Amino acid sequence: MKKQMISVFSWVFPKIAANIAYQKLVMPQSARYRVKENEVLELADRSIVVFKGFNIQTYCWKGGKKTILLIHGWEGQAGNFSSLVPLLINEGYTVYAFDAPSHGNSSKGKTNL
Repeated sequence: MKKQMISVFSWVFPKIAANIAYQKLVMPQSARYRVKENEVLELADRSIVVFKGFNIQTYCWKGGKKTILLIHGWEGQAGNFSSLVPLLINEGYTVYAFDAPSHGNSSKGKTNL
């Protein structure tokens, strides 16, 4: 039913529908962190990198000599890897991750893909 309503709305008011869709895209929504996500993020060495006006939250979990970079999806955050990080550390990896602009603990603002 929701898809049908969106379809009708976009047909009747295409410019308004396009503007609403654009605003949803450039301002990702943040979900609340789960307890496990917070616990794993607290174990990381954290730092901030400034990129195009955003303060990007970075994370590093020290492990072995091998390294791996985890990159979350749209409207995601580094805590989404809370189940994977301990496994990788146990396998000898140092794990790096970050929260993309306007995601997770990074600063908020209009962003794009």
